[in-house]
Amino acid sequence: LLLKSKMATKKYAAKRKASKTTAKYAKKKASYRKRPIKKRKSNDDGCFFTTACISYYGLTDNCYQLVTLRSFRDNILNQTEEHRALVKTYYNIAPGIVERINSSVKKRETYAYIFSIVNKTCKLIENAKYDEAIKYYEKMVFVLAKNTFDK
Repeated sequence: LLLKSKMATKKYAAKRKASKTTAKYAKKKASYRKRPIKKRKSNDDGCFFTTACISYYGLTDNCYQLVTLRSFRDNILNQTEEHRALVKTYYNIAPGIVERINSSVKKRETYAYIFSIVNKTCKLIENAKYDEAIKYYEKMVFVLAKNTFDK
């Protein structure tokens, strides 16, 4: 009888703990639902090439490359009219280039090329060589545009 009583007490304690955990989870889940969903603008996603490349390699949305390039765009490029125009032009042509890359037989090689340029650009940004980073990235965009649209 004592053994049955101990087992019943353990089962009850486990059930109680599970229901507390479930209630805690449900409360957290409900608090998330109350938060307004922030709609993202098309250019909030960061760099089209980098995002596509990161997706291709299975990295996260908050990886080093995306965080670095987003910060560069928001804190450096968007400070001058000339650079804002550059960003706008990039957002106009990049989606078409990415679309063509994704349907290309050389997708793997192209993403490897992009990823190497992105990493070098991030290193230049880290070292505050902003003009060099811009030129390096622009050159990549030009090469990609030429190779995907001039065929």
